[in-house]
Parts: sequence; C-alpha cells; structure tokens
Amino acid sequence: MKHYLFVVGLLVSSVNSEPWVDTRDEFLRADIELLADQGIITVPITTYPLMWSGIIKDLDDVDIADISTNYKDVYWRVKKSGKEALYKNLRQVRVSLSNQEQTIRSFGDEGRAKAEINARRSGMNKRFAWNIEITRVRSPQDKKTVRFDGSYGSVVSGNWIVTLGAVEKWWGPTWNSAILLSNNARPPVGISVQRNYSDNSSNPIFGWLGAWTFNGFIGQLDDQRVIKDTKLTGLSFSFKPHHSVEIGLRATGLWGGEGRTESFTSLIDNFIGNDKCELISERHCLDLYGDDYYSQNGHRLAGLDFRWKLPFDYPVSFYASLYGENESELIPSKTIQQFGLTSSFQIFGSHWKWFAESSDTSSGKGFSQTYESPVYQTGYRYYSRNIGSTYDNDADGVSLGVLGALNRQNRFKFSISSIKMNQDNSNRSDVVLPTIGKQTVDIKRITIDWSFQYSKLGNVNFGISYSDNIYDEFIKIEDKTRFSLDWEYRLQ
Repeated sequence: MKHYLFVVGLLVSSVNSEPWVDTRDEFLRADIELLADQGIITVPITTYPLMWSGIIKDLDDVDIADISTNYKDVYWRVKKSGKEALYKNLRQVRVSLSNQEQTIRSFGDEGRAKAEINARRSGMNKRFAWNIEITRVRSPQDKKTVRFDGSYGSVVSGNWIVTLGAVEKWWGPTWNSAILLSNNARPPVGISVQRNYSDNSSNPIFGWLGAWTFNGFIGQLDDQRVIKDTKLTGLSFSFKPHHSVEIGLRATGLWGGEGRTESFTSLIDNFIGNDKCELISERHCLDLYGDDYYSQNGHRLAGLDFRWKLPFDYPVSFYASLYGENESELIPSKTIQQFGLTSSFQIFGSHWKWFAESSDTSSGKGFSQTYESPVYQTGYRYYSRNIGSTYDNDADGVSLGVLGALNRQNRFKFSISSIKMNQDNSNRSDVVLPTIGKQTVDIKRITIDWSFQYSKLGNVNFGISYSDNIYDEFIKIEDKTRFSLDWEYRLQ
C-alpha cells in the first residue's frame, strides 16, 4: 500500500492534457451534440475517443456574433474544456465508493468496483501525447486489483495519430448502450490509428463525403479464454455528407489466437466477410448459419449507424444502429439494432438534453446468436463483460434519460429503463455466462446522479440506482439499490 501511495504521488504531480474527448463526461458530450445540431461543430461526433483538433478548429472559425444568445454559454463551455484539455496543466486523483459493483453501465459512467482510487499523469506536445493511469481496486469480480486502464502513448504522423494503450471506445450515436464498442467491458491493450483533423477530402470524387474520420485498431484479449490470445479488431469510417447527417460504417471482430490463422490476408478477409468454410463435424457446410459452420478467418460484427437532425426548427435528432453477425458474404445478417430520438430544451436559462432509446440484441435468426461463436466460445466478452451492449445478448429494452446543469456548480442526470435480458432463459455455451447468468430477468430500473463542482473541494458525484428485480446472478449482487460516491480533485 505504501508503494501504491508513492506511485499516486508521482502521478498527480504532472500535467493532465489529452488530445481527445473520452467516454467519461456525458455533459460535455451533450454540449458537443447541441453545437453540432446548430451547425457550429461540423466534424463527425459519434466515434469516441473524439479528437479535440477538429472541434477546436470549428469553434475558432465561427464568429461569436453569429451564434444565438441561447447557445453562447454552451459554446464557451466547450471551448474552455477544449483549451484546458490541450494546454492547461492539471493534477488529479479520484476516489470511488459504492455498496456493489456497477453491472449495467452507460456513457459517462466511470467507477466500476465497490472501492477504487485512481491517479493520472498526462502530457502532450505537437508530436506526442501520453497518459499514465493507475487504479487500485478493492475485491473486484475479475480479481485484477491494480489496473492501468486509460493509459496510453500516442505519436502524431501527418494527419494521423498512432496510439498504444488501453483506451475506452464508444462507437455510435447511442447513449445507454452501444452494439459494437462501449464502456461496459474494461478496455484491452492494443494499437490504434486514428485521423486527427476530419477535413473534407481534396479529391473531387470523394468530396461529397464531407468531413470524415477513420479509426482502426487491434487489441489483445488477455483474459482466460477458450482460445488463448484472441485478438479484438475494429474498423470505423464515419462521414457527414450533409451538415445534418452523420453516417458510420463499422466492423469489429474476434480474430486469431492460439491455433488460429493470423495472416494479414485472413485479417482482411475477416473484415470484408470473405470467409471460408470449416467443418466441426463430418457433415458438409449445407447450413452456413448452423453450428456445423464457422469462419476460418474469425468472428465479425458489421453494419452502420447514423444520426440525422430532423428538418425542424426545434432541435431534434433521430439515430439508429444496425449491425449483423458475420456471414460468408459482404452484407451481414442476424441483425441487431438500436433506435433513438434526442433533443434539448431550456429551463431558466440552462440547457438540458433528453434521449429515448430502444435496443434489441436478439438476432433475427433466433436467440443465443448475438455475441456468440461456436469457435470463440468465450464470446464477444472481456473479463466476463460484453464488449458491446451492456445488456449482453438476447435483450430487449427501452430507456429514457435527461441530463443538464442546474447552475455552474450542479449537474443532474436521470434515466429510467425497462429491460428484458436473456429472453430465451438459456445460454449457448457453458464456458462463460452472459452478464446476468442463464436466467431471464425482466427489470425496471431508475438511475439518478447529482454532481457538485467546486474548485476548492473538487468534484463530487452522488449516484443511486434502483431495480425492481435482482438481475445479476453472475456476480451474486443481492441489493436492488446501488449507492455510489465519486470524488475527483484537481490541483491547479
């Protein structure tokens, strides 16, 4: 423990600047979406980590006199956050306490275990960015008491940023959960390549794409798995052909590992769906959707999502995510989907964000298909947590959320959900269980978070969530109510 406290002292003695917006601040994300709906921010905004470079460029290019009085406070709030992230020296520690682990996570959630202490040391210049982050966890479900999640090193080459580390990702326009990549599972260590500025293409053939960005990565899943050393891969291409429309084309997959092909050709084939047939039994591959067929190249999820600001004076946007499991063809089937509406409103001069979402992770081909594989029997999970949807597979749910600032110091978030998880009351494999185990659970859930921001005392967040049923047999959670307290202190 003394050694850990010494490390904490080293970490908080340095700068804390970062080149991107991460998945930890849902209020900042709400502000960014509001400015994007007003046409002030023009870059794609549905791929996290989200680069600050394009956002700051858009904010610097706009004439403040052209911004409506109703949105100037949001403009200055985002600009201040960006300047601080890029240039201001900060020192920070965080302590999180709760009566039980957080099983159902949404965008902005940070603490995972019953008790955590976290410290960060970050820095950045024109060519490099880095973050050394250490978290000490008390009695975690995955037995990892010391974690380096969030740590990374990045180098800038031209308009590209290459990063090595464990960085949380959130792909798509949704809020409560994301099909491909979310903050539900801990981030594995990997290497990624991401476009820095999302400028329009200078090639007239591709000019219609508008502002665009690209992200590709490969990570190492080092937990206990049926196929040891399985790799997690992903490609994302998002663009804005119109100021009111953003489209994301994305794919992720499980690939390689002990005893599996790891050639560059097989990696490319896995992404594009150019699969080959293997036999698990003596039967021939007559049914490409059955358990007697699997891909020689890996397991893939692919599809698209979009966010469309509807052509109304009132700022309301419709968004959707449509993805499918891998097949022996370019277009995936066994689809899973999410749909939502989001908008903002003002009360006493403060902007508030609301969203309504529906999510269905049961495949059109039947239950126990999504996030499962007859070969990669551990499934699309990392340390027993789904890498995509926080509800795991075969879940059907709806949720409504609202968040905003009561004043400069107080922020509030409320959400209510109705979710039926693991609808088929079974599991495809006994190797690893879904988040809730094998049973079907139908729950109604309410979550409330209240944040207090004071420069001298730090930031304090008090959270409470209540579910009318016990939904987590896997971790043996016994309480329907979860209380949490997070304290974050930044030394100027």
